[in-house]
Amino acid sequence: MTAKDFEFDPAEIHLKVGEKVRLEVISSDRTHGIHISAFPDGAKANTPPGLAFIFGEDCWKLKKGEAVPVDIEATEPGTYSFRCCKSCGTGPKQMTGRIYVEP
Repeated sequence: MTAKDFEFDPAEIHLKVGEKVRLEVISSDRTHGIHISAFPDGAKANTPPGLAFIFGEDCWKLKKGEAVPVDIEATEPGTYSFRCCKSCGTGPKQMTGRIYVEP
């Protein structure tokens, strides 16, 4: 996965419940960050997380040219959002994506 001027590529990732993946995330232009929600979009209070992270980071820092491994296990179906978590102007608010977990 690549982070670059206000976008992630790919911006959509599709997984199946029980699948484990390692995303190699790299910034191609400057320092960015990535935050992946462990909870499905629209989750109510007391909803268990549906994504598990090996290292449980809240915001992975992405330095230009350095690959950062993000290990994810999909445990519940749903749609999970990710976004840039480093403030560098107004563009990062648009720097988003989704992980779709299917049964």
